[in-house]
Amino acid sequence: MTRWLRSGIACYVLCPLCFALGNCTGETLPAVDQVTGLKFSATTTIPSNPPPPVSVTVTDVAKAQDAYQATLALPVFPPGTYNCPEDSGVSYQITFFLANGSQLEVTADPDGCSLAHIPGTSVRSAGPAYWSQLAQDLGIPVSEIYPYFPNPSQGLQRPASSTTGRHTRMMCGLGGCNHAQSVARMGRPVCWSLPHWLQWKG
Repeated sequence: MTRWLRSGIACYVLCPLCFALGNCTGETLPAVDQVTGLKFSATTTIPSNPPPPVSVTVTDVAKAQDAYQATLALPVFPPGTYNCPEDSGVSYQITFFLANGSQLEVTADPDGCSLAHIPGTSVRSAGPAYWSQLAQDLGIPVSEIYPYFPNPSQGLQRPASSTTGRHTRMMCGLGGCNHAQSVARMGRPVCWSLPHWLQWKG
């Protein structure tokens, strides 16, 4: 608890600058011209909500760079309290391959609040225009990845345990958003302001 409190206080002090810059760590993201390709895949945390059967590798440098540029251009998700639409547990991994042999993995959600997590930056908002552009660069119809529709015979499934559930209530502070599954599911905490953190209830 003490460690979380210290983290919250530090974020409360630093997050106004984080939000202005869209970056909570000060890391410099790779330049667009460093991207040489990408791989797109889909996963789920709820087996009864299967992800779209889409796995695409893009070797066309221009298309990969276009997708990366569109990803970097996503707006920071604004501060506030949000009751997001139902979150199915499905997420997309967009792995950008770089000229130096390293990779940058972006995770994006096609439902819920439709967030994109770019390492080293604040949480971003991925709207319909982004999904259309990404699908175009992947060479697939946008309907294959967005919006997400569960198995029509079952409807949207929820896990039995609330501790692993897909909470849709989210608190967004100056540096990003925090909701219960973002830490458990993404494996990486995000920056949020102390007042919002104290007010959040799962």
